[in-house]
Amino acid sequence: MYVIAVTGKMGSGKSTAARLFASLGAVMFSADTYVQTLMQPGTDVYQLICDHFPSVRLKDQSIDRALLADCVFSNDDERRWLEGLVHPLVREAITAWAQENNALYGVVEVPLLTRENCLPCMKRICVVDAPESLCKQRVKKRDDREDALISAMLTQQASRDALLAMADDVMFNKGSLDALVNQVERLHVLYAEAARNDYKE
Repeated sequence: MYVIAVTGKMGSGKSTAARLFASLGAVMFSADTYVQTLMQPGTDVYQLICDHFPSVRLKDQSIDRALLADCVFSNDDERRWLEGLVHPLVREAITAWAQENNALYGVVEVPLLTRENCLPCMKRICVVDAPESLCKQRVKKRDDREDALISAMLTQQASRDALLAMADDVMFNKGSLDALVNQVERLHVLYAEAARNDYKE
């Protein structure tokens, strides 16, 4: 399957963009949603995380993802430990998803993409771009997190310049939803045609 990687800073609107592509007929894989399934009680990943970070287990046995974020984004070693645990599993799941689907094209919403960790199935990289100040406002409103943690999380992600440099396509999401919809519709036509040509080859 022809796969588009949709990435961008936290709060840029990449999840919204990916869902809009899905509404036009693309199949969608969300890396963040898949990580949430990996962290469900009863999984190996859940047990390893709870053993490593005992404080993140809530009374209902679920993982406090906000507290887990506090733990890993304030300590580079802990962040690398968690990434080493979940990233290989996410990569395997994306590869299997791309191989098993026969849709015209698919979009993968992935937050921590670089050229170095881009998978072979990803034919194009679409970056959803927004000013960092606006990203911070959106994350603050959505997650009600402390400003210092939001800044730390954004710092751990690829810089805006690095994202734009690796992009095949860029959508600017600093205005209305209608403006983003228009950009998605334009790129949907491009991706559908590219996927058809790739299939012919």
